[in-house]
Amino acid sequence: MTGERIHLYDTTLRDGAQTQDVDFSVADKIAIARQLDRLGIDYIEGGWPGANPTDDQFFAEAPALERATFTAFGMTRRPGRSAANDPQLTALVQSRAKAVCMVGKTWDFHVDVALGIPRDENLDLIRDSIAALHAAKGEALFDAEHFFDGYKRNPAYAVQCIRAAFEAGARWVVLCDTNGGTLPHEIDAVVRAVIAEHGIPGDRLGIHCHNDTENAVANSLAAVRAGARMVQGTINGLGERCGNANLVSLIPTLMLKMGFETGIRHADLPLLTQLSRSFDERLNRAPNRHAAYVGASAFAHKGGLHVSAVEKDPSSYEHVAPEAVGNRRQIVMSDQAGRSNIIARLRDIGLEVDSRDERLARLLELVKQRDGDGYAYDTAEASFELLVRRELGDVPRFFELKRFHVTDERRHNAVGKLVVESEAVVRVTVGGETRLEVADGNGPVHALDVAMRKALEPVYPALKGVSLSDYRVRILAAKDGTGAMPRVLIRSAGLEGEEWSTLGVSTNIIEASMEALVDSYVFTLMKSGAAPV
Repeated sequence: MTGERIHLYDTTLRDGAQTQDVDFSVADKIAIARQLDRLGIDYIEGGWPGANPTDDQFFAEAPALERATFTAFGMTRRPGRSAANDPQLTALVQSRAKAVCMVGKTWDFHVDVALGIPRDENLDLIRDSIAALHAAKGEALFDAEHFFDGYKRNPAYAVQCIRAAFEAGARWVVLCDTNGGTLPHEIDAVVRAVIAEHGIPGDRLGIHCHNDTENAVANSLAAVRAGARMVQGTINGLGERCGNANLVSLIPTLMLKMGFETGIRHADLPLLTQLSRSFDERLNRAPNRHAAYVGASAFAHKGGLHVSAVEKDPSSYEHVAPEAVGNRRQIVMSDQAGRSNIIARLRDIGLEVDSRDERLARLLELVKQRDGDGYAYDTAEASFELLVRRELGDVPRFFELKRFHVTDERRHNAVGKLVVESEAVVRVTVGGETRLEVADGNGPVHALDVAMRKALEPVYPALKGVSLSDYRVRILAAKDGTGAMPRVLIRSAGLEGEEWSTLGVSTNIIEASMEALVDSYVFTLMKSGAAPV
């Protein structure tokens, strides 16, 4: 297979926009299109001209793409209208897209029930629409909706539909597993039959699998193995119901595991992790740490046996190099860690310690003991580094938090609206001076953060470039009759896009939050090279 070309078609801006709780703005669509173009995607489907004001504005303001073909989506002409007199087709023709992908029925059940027209008329809809758009744009694609369900029920008719599109000039005929219920071995058999028995060339055949993201990836790979040469999907598998084929998972598999060429240069493949994570940030959701290839845990090693082997040769537990997709290896610290974990993590943070150093055993015991207390350092790399450096006497004393308290008040404001306000008071010693600061916030943690910054930022301006990007609380099992034990994880971000996590554990959620906040400040100051005053 090495050297064969697979074309990539991204439907994020249309299919992905149908995801529940996703609402792309025009600015979002422009930014995402540019990222996909930079990566090297062959086709970027912008949406459906004429369907809604957002898509209309986006097509009017669509960015100039350097590598991708900007594509519009639509459906075949309506029954009873000619191609020239169908408003939907007119909108497609008039759009600034260089290609058009049209969806049409290929399952006789849908033709009979959903359209309610004779089956031969449906074939005319496909032929007329593809021919009209091929003539107007030069490149037309046909999405054969519900093709696999249609093929199972009436293979002759399903093939008639795609042949009608093919003969009318479709550059690509895309077989869609719209319901998402087809299994990989069925996909393989049907695609092979379409190519070998029905004469549709594989280099004109695509695949688009919906609904179950994981199964959609497997189905897409099955279609490629069977001879299809285009894959449609979305960033991170976004889509209605359970999602779409995830291009972020498919691309490295096609290129690194199966040896196919794509429009993505190998030098640009490391952009994939950045694309995936920035997309989740745009949607204001936490990236999936366990996502294949690009997840923060995709190349994380926790067990001491694994780490020892990875230290000798990473390929012992990694099927591709993390750098190839823009990710990085993580050596995780936990109660399962061994000496190899400690040594590797120390090396990662720039500390070279001899494997015979007696401090290693003490550090390992400390990590295991704190893990038992609820400190999960596998998710808080900054707090782990501070723990290690404090044990080694390598963390400057930037400030000392003497005391703090927070009050919440629920009341009616001046206009009669019921509000809850938080007020924090902190006493901090910094530079030989004790500072008392008070701040309001939209919650107790926010109020504490504002008060601490009022005390510290005049002395340490490096903190101004840091913001809190995520705050999470997990309730651990009660111990020794003390009740619930909250563990707080705070994610911080710098101006250059770097991020780090700190954590705190206490029976008091405010104390746990303050512990994580203080670690974030100290880590920021240490990494910025600030000098204690």
